Amino acid sequence: MAIQTINFTNGSDNGVVETTHEGLVIYEGEHNHYDDSDFYAIVWNPEKKVEEEIVYASTRYPSYGNRAVVDFDKEKYGEEHDKYLMICSFVAYMENTYSLIGTSADKGKRVKVVKGRKVPIGTIGTIFSVKKNEYARQRNAFMPENNRIMIKTDDGKYLDTYLFNLSPLPPTSEQKEQAWKDFVGELDNDYQKFA
Repeated sequence: MAIQTINFTNGSDNGVVETTHEGLVIYEGEHNHYDDSDFYAIVWNPEKKVEEEIVYASTRYPSYGNRAVVDFDKEKYGEEHDKYLMICSFVAYMENTYSLIGTSADKGKRVKVVKGRKVPIGTIGTIFSVKKNEYARQRNAFMPENNRIMIKTDDGKYLDTYLFNLSPLPPTSEQKEQAWKDFVGELDNDYQKFA
């Protein structure tokens, strides 16, 4: 049945039922806000080959009678949807691998100094150690971005700065290739065929 909405035109009490996204509704749910709720559906866009969110009803405006029913056509779109999910998972995997989180997991990551006064901006190095900033007195002092980071530059110098002064370097083509191999190696057998 996909998504059904009722449109009232010219002040008429008799609404016109419109049906859209047939065979494309993957999930339906509700966003609960402070005063209102929005009812949404996750649908597959076969042209862009991506998932999209459609709000089909809300307590913010008259929408009684609107509804969404999950009817995703797996036989028709299942394979390309699986590919999309795998790509999304790989993007998340890369973000987790190369983003800075302020813990010992950052050791070995390549970074660039983008602000601050103590270490020259533009300095590039590898994270050598991560230490919690135990002496800071400002509010939110113990957030990960306030941790002290020791980096080792390419010429062997050790420099100390805050995490918020650093930016991760984008992975090289070799690192991307290796990350893809590592990612594929962790996939279930059902997804290996898409690699």
